[in-house]
Amino acid sequence: MLSNISVISFLSIMANGTLSIKRVFLWSLILSVVFLEFSSVRNWFLMRIYSLNSLMTKVWNQITEIINMVRWTLNLLENFGAMLDIEMESKPETIGNVPLV
Repeated sequence: MLSNISVISFLSIMANGTLSIKRVFLWSLILSVVFLEFSSVRNWFLMRIYSLNSLMTKVWNQITEIINMVRWTLNLLENFGAMLDIEMESKPETIGNVPLV
């Protein structure tokens, strides 16, 4: 887009006769190189953003996995505690072999 505008403006200046063909070519070449350099810098930033996004996704997946492991462990402990409560309630308290009533 930028290079098209610059070419059109230079062609209009050349049509007026204020610039020679060599200068128009030179300026369009310079602007093309600058535009290409900006494009490569933009691509570099996009790649860095993409890699950062990928890294953050991996970190988030690890955090989610850790949270799920903690939930699973707490659920297991809760179920084990419930089993102990049921077991303790089903046995009467005794002193030796004599039940306490």
